[in-house]
Amino acid sequence: MTYESGDFKLHPYPWQATQWQRLCAQKATEKLSHAYLLKGARGTGKFSFATAFAGYVLCSQPEGEAACGHCKNCNLFRSGSHPDLRILQPEEKSRIIKVDQVREVIEFASKTAQQGGYRVIIINPAEAMNSNSANALLKSLEEPGEKTLILLVSARQGAMLATINSRCQQLPFPLPARQESLEWLGGLSNVEPGELELLLTLADGQPLTALQFANDQILKERARLIEEIGSVTKGKNSPMEIAQRWKDQDVTQLLGWVSGWLADIVRMQQTGDATTLSNPDLAAMASYIGSKASSRSLFELLQWVNEQRALSQGSANLNRHLMLEELLIRWLHLTLG
Repeated sequence: MTYESGDFKLHPYPWQATQWQRLCAQKATEKLSHAYLLKGARGTGKFSFATAFAGYVLCSQPEGEAACGHCKNCNLFRSGSHPDLRILQPEEKSRIIKVDQVREVIEFASKTAQQGGYRVIIINPAEAMNSNSANALLKSLEEPGEKTLILLVSARQGAMLATINSRCQQLPFPLPARQESLEWLGGLSNVEPGELELLLTLADGQPLTALQFANDQILKERARLIEEIGSVTKGKNSPMEIAQRWKDQDVTQLLGWVSGWLADIVRMQQTGDATTLSNPDLAAMASYIGSKASSRSLFELLQWVNEQRALSQGSANLNRHLMLEELLIRWLHLTLG
């Protein structure tokens, strides 16, 4: 698979300096491994890091620890047509990286680099390989060709074959410090500081996800969902009506938000302290439901929501509409005793 020219990025994000310096030092001393697993939370820029490092490795005139941006290789990379780079991702409308895709890059890895340097393969996300695809890749990991660099990107390392994990050097990408993320976001967004705090919380501390939320005006969408779930609590709308309105929502994101709301209700019920809430704008709702619901019903619903969210992230085919109806019925029952 080729890549889009917009993937070209000369530098890592500020919070990736340690990982960048590690790989650059290994390249400078000719100790670069043939395969790295870039692992960690979503929304931290692992794929952008992989493409930036690919550009650095392929550059024929690097300047310090960065690609020059103007040599022939950089121009090929920027245009999305560098012959010595392959980016392997699920094909359109598929969640799976298929075995034929892997076989194609294996053949690519067996050939001499056209520009005389490295051949770079990026696999994103690596957990999208099924067992056949992963097993097909093993030979390249065990017997890589000369100057072949394979960068696997994963937010779900546990979903990958152990044999793939064991053949890669591990490169962890933890969440950046909250203040570092807020400062970076503040320089790129016109969102008010208080809203940036909330966006980063909604994004589970992931700066790139928070930026996407800001660009998508996700707070308006969240406000609508809160109003609609509130209408179920007040008996103004039935769970079936709201489930119908939510049928096109990003279910994984929605369940993550509901999980956060429930966790706040539990905190409010136990402490009565609104300053501990992850969603401080929902203090009134958390207080009301916390005064009506039993601790047991809250914990049971929270566990169920987290289970449904995990299923939505996997390969299971959820009946979305029935799941949303059950969610809203369970939510209504919180206040009915």
